[in-house]
Amino acid sequence: MAARKSLMAGVDMDMVSSLYHDHLAELVRAGAVPEANVDQAVRRVLRVKLELGLFEHPYAEEGQAERVFFLPESLELARKRRSGR
Repeated sequence: MAARKSLMAGVDMDMVSSLYHDHLAELVRAGAVPEANVDQAVRRVLRVKLELGLFEHPYAEEGQAERVFFLPESLELARKRRSGR
């Protein structure tokens, strides 16, 4: 099962599919995934959120995305990295 393989490989959060939501609890109940592994993944996700300040400021400013995404210098850096320069 993909949910088990992902969590056991260190993928702490499933943001694209619903694999963890749909299967992880049952995998833990069945003993296929140790609860301690889920605890570790949750701990790491919460630690990152804490370090990012998401508990103090959980919502982004409206319009902030337009100011920080797709900046010309960011796009140029991405192009350089992609081409290996």
